[in-house]
Amino acid sequence: MRIWKGVRCGALAAALAVSAHPAGAAESPQALLAGTREALGPVTELRAHFEQTSLLVASGLDTRAGGTVELARGGRMRWTYVGDDPQQIVSDGVTLWFYQVRDRTVLRRDLAELPPASRLALDVLGGFAGIEEQFALGTCGERCLELTPRAPQPDLARLRIELGADGLVESIATEDALGNHTRVAFSALELHPGLGVERFQFSPPEGVEVLDMEAPR
Repeated sequence: MRIWKGVRCGALAAALAVSAHPAGAAESPQALLAGTREALGPVTELRAHFEQTSLLVASGLDTRAGGTVELARGGRMRWTYVGDDPQQIVSDGVTLWFYQVRDRTVLRRDLAELPPASRLALDVLGGFAGIEEQFALGTCGERCLELTPRAPQPDLARLRIELGADGLVESIATEDALGNHTRVAFSALELHPGLGVERFQFSPPEGVEVLDMEAPR
């Protein structure tokens, strides 16, 4: 079975930023965050296309993937990766599922066992409640917000959100302590697409292996 960590980190970190929509250019991370919360206030769900690139420094392996992402309040999300290695990452607000189609494997985890930073990412439409408790805020350019975990995270050293001139997120990049990084670029953002709760339900297909993921020790 292939290692799923890189996909997981890219997806959850991307969920943290895909719908950020500051009211305008800001000079401080606090102003950017305030604008994001204001813009997210009326948003209950969204859909977007994404393109993901990942680099493993030690091996020089550069991978690319893409598909669609859908988010709804209450920690619900669905990432659909298409192409040669199709995958689905689905959360119904209680359980997180990773379906690796080619491997016929499903990884399952209780959301309550996720680290605080990951739970925060799943609740992006809730307005980033508690973000300043989990991350130190900074900027990485005129329209770039940088988040650094206050407590060491095994898979995340920093997270960067790049904003366009209209305030919408253009890309999100994550980096771990080894310099491995993942960048996800978004396009065709659609607010209130009428997804419905059933869109975030997942039942393992017949014949696949279902494995329960253990919480990090």
